[in-house]
Amino acid sequence: MAVRQDTGRSSSQIKAITGADCSPITIRRHLQRKGFKNKKRLQRPRLLQRHKIARLDFAREHQTWDIQKWRGAIMIWGAFSFNGTMELQVVQGRQTAGPSCVFP
Repeated sequence: MAVRQDTGRSSSQIKAITGADCSPITIRRHLQRKGFKNKKRLQRPRLLQRHKIARLDFAREHQTWDIQKWRGAIMIWGAFSFNGTMELQVVQGRQTAGPSCVFP
C-alpha cells in the first residue's frame, strides 16, 4: 500500500490493511520519523450540490443590486468564542467602519 498516495487513513486502518504486528502508536511514531504530520480532519457540514446551486442563484440575482436596494437588507450579528456562543442580534441603524475597523 502506498501511504503517501492515501493520506486519509488512520494508523488503525493502516495496521488492519498491512497486517502489521504492532500498535497504532508504533505506526504513528514510524510515520512521524518518515516526515508525516499527524493532523485530524476538520469536521464541518458537507456543502451539497443544492447548497452550491442556491449560493450561485443568490449571487446571480443580487449581483446587479445598487446601494439603494441593499439599504433595505437586515443585518444580523452573531459571535462565538472559546467560552461559547452568543444569541443572534438584529443590528439597528446604520453601521459604519470607524478607525478601529480599518486595516492598512
